[in-house]
Order: sequence, then C-alpha cells, then structure tokens
Amino acid sequence: MSKYIVVILLLAVFLGVARSSKAEQVPANAVQYLPMLKEQMAEYWPQFKRVDYMAGQIEQESCISLKHPRCWNPKSELRIKYKDSEVLRENGVNFGQTTIARNPDGTIKFDMMKELGKRDEMLSHWTFEDRFNPKMGIRAILVLNKSNYNAIKWPVADEDQKDAFMYAYYNGGSSYTNVKLCRLKKGCDHTRWFGNAALTSAKSHQAAHGYGQSFYDINSSYPLHVMCERPFKYQRLLGVEYEKSLDCADAHPY
Repeated sequence: MSKYIVVILLLAVFLGVARSSKAEQVPANAVQYLPMLKEQMAEYWPQFKRVDYMAGQIEQESCISLKHPRCWNPKSELRIKYKDSEVLRENGVNFGQTTIARNPDGTIKFDMMKELGKRDEMLSHWTFEDRFNPKMGIRAILVLNKSNYNAIKWPVADEDQKDAFMYAYYNGGSSYTNVKLCRLKKGCDHTRWFGNAALTSAKSHQAAHGYGQSFYDINSSYPLHVMCERPFKYQRLLGVEYEKSLDCADAHPY
C-alpha cells in the first residue's frame, strides 16, 4: 500500500474521531430539543439568524455541566432564598430560567411569566402549573430576547454588539445603564459591549448570596458565554454554519 494512501486513511480516521469528539460535546437533551428551538425560531423570529446563539443561551441558563441531568432539561429550576430566610428571592424555571422574584416579605417583585403572557398570545396561556412545558420555555426565551432587542434604540457598532447588548439585557435588565456610564468614561466606546460598556456596570462587585459571583461579573460575562464559548457546538445539529464574525479572543470583558 502506498504511503500516501496510508496517510490519507489516517487523516480520514483522525477527522472522523475529531467530528465524533465534537459531537459528544452536545448535551444529550439538546439533541431532543434543538429541532423545537429551530422550529420556534422560524415561526416567531425568522429575522434573527443566529439560532446557535439561542442554543448557547439555553446551555448557559440550564447547564451546571454538559452532563448534568438538568442540562437542556425543561425541568431545570433555580431556587435562591434570601440569606437566613425561607423566602425565595428568585424562582427561575425551564430552559431560560423564566423568573418570579419576591421581596423579602414574600410579596411578588416581578413575575416574568405573566409579563411575557402580555407580549405573546401563545404565552398568555402559560401557567405556573405548566411551568416545565418545553415549547413554552423556548418561546419565553425568544419573546424576551426579541422584546429586549427591539428596545435597543441607541447606536451600536454592528450586529454582534447589538446581540451582546440584548443578551446582557436578558440577564440583568436594561443594558442602557452601561451605555450611559460608558459615555462618561474616557476611551469607552458606548456602541460596543465587549471591552467597553460591559465594564461600566453599576451592578455590585460583591459576591451575591446564593449566586457564587457578583452581579457585575455575571452580567458582564453573560454575552461572552452565550456568543463565544457555547454556541458553535450546536451548528451541525441545527443544520447551520456561521463564521465567527466576532473575535471571541478579544471579547472577554476583563
């Protein structure tokens, strides 16, 4: 056998193993629910092309690790109590941790499930008793993201930066506060999230009880995880292929 043929065969085996290894990185539950995500995207928000970003966001919200049983599981649930209290500060459910937040006295601070029901007819039928419904959970992510995207009225450098502001908005409320503070800081480009507005958050730098990080750290790095670290593994199963238009090496907020 020619040594060239041997080299070609070895290369083919290597590529096959590499592809297999890459495929194994996709959480098991994602294989079941990625078609539902793609279908919901096509139905509700076809103009937004980066469905792999949405997959990365589901991973960010639901996966402690890629092999955790609640990873990509609609029964994923976040329950964080106030310090020295039985009152739930946050109760986030489903793929996107759709949240009901309470005040220290137990009264409702905000109910995102009900709020999203006002913005979308399908979600108007979503109840807390049905909180683990996978189709509703995916729809909730898309409705909130689209609403936040449309609320970004300030100038942005490009589409990637607008997406980053959108994801920061999803995680921590309006990212316009960052923009206003960035404008006041010398050398800060308020049209860019990464390396600029991400660093001018008014959120606390102290580790928050039950979260393991400060709200500043969580929110500043959230778009990085969604857009740079998590999405690309899903492209093959989604049947899409995007080039890395964003230089993820330069996207880290610190």
